[in-house]
Amino acid sequence: MPPTLGKCPTEYLKELYDNLEIAKKYAAAHSKRMQQTYVGRYNTRARDKHFEIGDQVNSPTQLKADSLLVGKVRLRWWVNPLYIVMWLNWRAYATNCTQIICVISTLRSMK
Repeated sequence: MPPTLGKCPTEYLKELYDNLEIAKKYAAAHSKRMQQTYVGRYNTRARDKHFEIGDQVNSPTQLKADSLLVGKVRLRWWVNPLYIVMWLNWRAYATNCTQIICVISTLRSMK
């Protein structure tokens, strides 16, 4: 605590606590408002992706070799072509390459 408060430490701490509570309420309200803004911006451009079994797709894979690092960016290689062989859940498909289970957001249609 500062040595020259001009008030007793109990009053100072009570005032500090009250100010922090006000800041907490403001931060929560701001966070909710901005989250809605972010959701709205994302949803204007987001598109649902649906694939059928047998569809031809490609998918990026990040290779783990350190030699493929360029600065802080890891190079991405596209695995072409892959075929959808099984639907796993609402956001993942199995492909003809047994090593790759693709998350839907990474798949690109080759149509």
